[in-house]
Amino acid sequence: MKKNRFLALAVLAISLAFIGACVTTGSKSPGASQGQPGTLSETVRNTKCPSKMAMDISAKYPINTGNAQVDAFFKGKADNYLSSMKNDDANSDEGNCSLGSNLYANSDYKSFKPNPETIGVLTTIETFTGGAHPNTELQSNNFDLRTGKEITIEDLFVKTRTGISGIYDLAYAELCKKTATHDAARAVLGGECGKDKRAPSQVFGLTGPLDNLGHMVLTEQGADLNFLSYDIWSYAQGNFTLPISKDTLRGLGARDFWGPTAPAF
Repeated sequence: MKKNRFLALAVLAISLAFIGACVTTGSKSPGASQGQPGTLSETVRNTKCPSKMAMDISAKYPINTGNAQVDAFFKGKADNYLSSMKNDDANSDEGNCSLGSNLYANSDYKSFKPNPETIGVLTTIETFTGGAHPNTELQSNNFDLRTGKEITIEDLFVKTRTGISGIYDLAYAELCKKTATHDAARAVLGGECGKDKRAPSQVFGLTGPLDNLGHMVLTEQGADLNFLSYDIWSYAQGNFTLPISKDTLRGLGARDFWGPTAPAF
């Protein structure tokens, strides 16, 4: 009897250990905190058109970022976008009635976590209200999740002028290589690719053709500079993302956003 009881207890202990291991290592079901977006959507009909032409509007935005102020910022952006597009479509003139019914306005995003206390978000807005192709807009936001403070390119660099000039010159050189065969791109870049031996930041200052420095977004690998197609070439060529490695950024004097914690600034 004692032997049987001992065996039963041993089997129970092994079973509990197995269950504990399963609980510890098992995967969680996906949820909003693991990256699922908040979503707003609505179909608006233009009552001025005989067919009440419809436009589908949607906006996705990050939620559960870890900071309520940042969550409210992105929810507010999505609300404002939906409201603005609804108002624009409802009040558009009757001349738009011939455009058809396949109109849309979509706002989507990509998010990055260079460290647990920082988030970078690139929002892409695409709107089609008739014509040869949709219109696209890019928006970038980087936040310190400890404070809710937005991080700008000036916050990224300890030596602001040196760092921003350096990343400007690097971006300009890379775009010159990428766009060497595009006349439109050369016009946007000032036509100086390879012609002037001075640094582009000296030629143009920091308010030249790359004054927004490509909608910078902090990423796990460094930072992405995101350029709209119309900023550098034709629509058909598409948007362009130029990644800058964290080692390059550190070499330019950037604060280290790629460690275990975000820097104080």
